[in-house]
Amino acid sequence: MADNGKALAAYHEVVTKYPKHQRAALALYRQALVFIRLKDSKTAGLTLRKLIAEFPGSSEAAQAKEKLKDL
Repeated sequence: MADNGKALAAYHEVVTKYPKHQRAALALYRQALVFIRLKDSKTAGLTLRKLIAEFPGSSEAAQAKEKLKDL
């Protein structure tokens, strides 16, 4: 559980400090995966939708669309 918390904090920091950087899309995607692992599908879905809205042309957005189908 502690590793998940640290991961969420690190991904949040990337997204907050560098919101337009291409790595922010990856951070959002990985953040959503942690929420899925924690069985928080609502927050995972919100995170995936944010990723799709903010980085629509990224490969992570394509992956996010597929993940949303599984939630």
